[in-house]
Formats: sequence, structure tokens, C-alpha cells
Amino acid sequence: MLIFHTADWHLGAQLANHRRAPEHQAFLRWLLQQIANHQANALIIAGDVFDTTTPPTYAQETYFHFLSQLADLPHFRHAIIVAGNHDSPSFLDAPAPMLSHLNIHVIGSTKANPADEVLVLKNEFGEDELIVCAVPYLRERDVRTSQAGESQSDKNQKVIQGTAKHYAETFQAACAIRGERQIPIVGTGHLFCTSTKNSNIEQGDGVRELYVGTLNRFPVELFPAFDYLALGHLHIPQNIHSNQLIRYSGSPIQMGFGECTQQKSITTIQFERTTPKLDTLSIPVFQRLAKLSGCLKEIQQQIADLPDECVWLEIHYTGAEHIADLRTTLESCLKNTPHYILKIRNHHQREHTLSQQNETESLENLDIYQVFERCLDANHIPLEQRPELQHRYHDAVKTYQESEFHQS
Repeated sequence: MLIFHTADWHLGAQLANHRRAPEHQAFLRWLLQQIANHQANALIIAGDVFDTTTPPTYAQETYFHFLSQLADLPHFRHAIIVAGNHDSPSFLDAPAPMLSHLNIHVIGSTKANPADEVLVLKNEFGEDELIVCAVPYLRERDVRTSQAGESQSDKNQKVIQGTAKHYAETFQAACAIRGERQIPIVGTGHLFCTSTKNSNIEQGDGVRELYVGTLNRFPVELFPAFDYLALGHLHIPQNIHSNQLIRYSGSPIQMGFGECTQQKSITTIQFERTTPKLDTLSIPVFQRLAKLSGCLKEIQQQIADLPDECVWLEIHYTGAEHIADLRTTLESCLKNTPHYILKIRNHHQREHTLSQQNETESLENLDIYQVFERCLDANHIPLEQRPELQHRYHDAVKTYQESEFHQS
């Protein structure tokens, strides 16, 4: 049996207000072709199918169009989809009864009885061929109860214990179904885990660091003995420590400029009885990203060295010369090229703006509004223009803070 493992699609995502839909559509066409070419029998999507809990219509259309084409492929028998932290469990669960008739199995919400997350999948002869512990993203409320007076350390320990208990119960239910038969048991997960033997995670994993130290990083040693564990959440394809049977497949596209040099892939698992053989398929780059850095002359040369295909750029200007309208100057360098500038970071302006105004003032002593005042000063904004700019800045800060609150 051949299984494809992927995760972290983030359908509906944008980068600097640019839709990623063409890249996602190209990836899914490529994935369908690979499934057909390799005659894969099953697909596991380990969470973060969508980028938000309320995905745009075009992202939903992309998702359901892919599933309809997937179900029609010869040799293909099953898809297993679990929710990630970006997904709405109820949104994924809503069409699950209908999709199950296409052998597309969706687990969005955590089940009260973990045994209900165990799927028994059959081959073309109607025989049991694979057992999947389809565990979605486990929210804190799913695995622990709150008590008054708990410390953060106590809460974290309960989350780890509750997560371990949930996985243990699903695995026990799967083992009871398997009995003495040689049927592989595969687990899924969408979480941030590490090995106690090596707590370092690859840098630039594409996930915003939400935790301090090892807080809420699940110790990989607490997982049951799955024949393979398909993980999502980190965007770099990687094993945990040296255990090849516990693997993050990574995201299929470069989600940001911090990932622009990463080779994306999906993981393939070929089972002979309960013994897996792992391999990867490299995913083509459907939209190239690049970071350029230097003074204006150096950036101009780097632009000249870019390939003829469209490249989205993040430019770090580090020159000592002050350029009044840096964006216009840089965009003039792209004239008659297919490239686009998505982000500009002006280190000269930043350092000038945030430099000490006197011996006692430093960035740590300024609030966000004082930093904005220094920016106005540094750019010699006339006094009569400042009230309107300050008003707009206060509105922008308020809008950002409200959006962060609703997303937390």
C-alpha cells in the first residue's frame, strides 16, 4: 500500500496582500498527477488545510474541486483529512458525511471518545488494509480541565499529560481492532513536538513562535508505537531527532520570504505488512520568492541576475545613502522585468529613526506612539501635516490590536 503524506496547505493565504491561489492550484494539479503516476492508494492531509477559520470562497472551491478529482483517480482508495490550528473544526466536519461516501474521511473536531477517531480502511477486495488514528489538532480545552490557582507550569504539564492520554487511548483502540493481524497503524497529529534527546527545532520552520522555551512542545517519546506518524504544523519537511517514522511533511509552497530557499516535498510511505519504506517527492516551485540585500548598486546587480521568470521580492536596503522615495527608485530598476516588490526594509531609515535622541533615550524607553513621533521627526514632516498622520496611525494601531485579539 502506498500512502502520500502532506500538510499545511493554508488555502486562502496571502503574502503582502498577494493571493497564493495560483500556486495552490498548480500544486494540487501536480499532486493529482503524482498520485496517478505512482498509483498511490491513500492521501493524508495532517492539518491546516485552510489559512483561516473562515476561508474565502475561492479557497473552498479549490478544496472541493481537488477532492472531486481525487475520488475519480484509479487505484486511489482513501483520503484522511484532519484539522489544524488554522482550520475551523466545524467547517471541516460539516461536509464529512457526504465526503465519506467518496472514501474521504474528515476529522475536524476532537471526539469525546478517542476511539471514534480510529478509521479502518479497506482495500479493493473489502479487506482491512490500514488503521488510522486520525487525531486532529488538540486544543487545550480538549485535553485538560482548569483549576483555580494553577501555575503556568501546572497547566502545561496537564496539556502534555492530556495529549499523551488521548494518543494512548486512540492507539489502544486501534490495537484492539488489529489484534494479531499484520495491518499497519498510522497516526496523525498537528502539534509542535520535539525530542527530549534534542530540543532544537530547525530554524525558520515557518510557524510564528508562540511559546517560551519548551512550553507546549510535546515530547516525541510520549507518542505510542505507531508504524508511522504523519505530522503537520512545521513548514520544513523534517524528522523529529533521528526517528524517520515520525515526520513533518512541511508546507507545499514557500509561505513567506523566510522559506524562500527551502525545498518543499511530500512524503511517500510504502507499506509491506507493517514495515514502512519512506521516500520524498520534491515539489516544483510555482512562484519564486527572493530576498535581496545591499546598497542600491548591489541591489541593482542582484535584480539583473534574476531569472526571466516572475520573482516576488523582499528587498533590504542597507546603504548609507538616504534615498527619499526608496520604493519608486527600486521599482524603476524593475522596469521591463516580470518581477514585483512585495516588501521593502529600509535599514538606513530604521537605524536613523530609532537611534538615540540623547544619551538616555533608547528604543526600550519608547512606546509605539513615541517611535512614530521620532519617525515624523526623522523625515522632517511639517507640523501642519502631523495631526492627520497621527490620527491615522492611532486608527491603524487600534485596528491591528483588535485583529490580534480576535485571532488569539
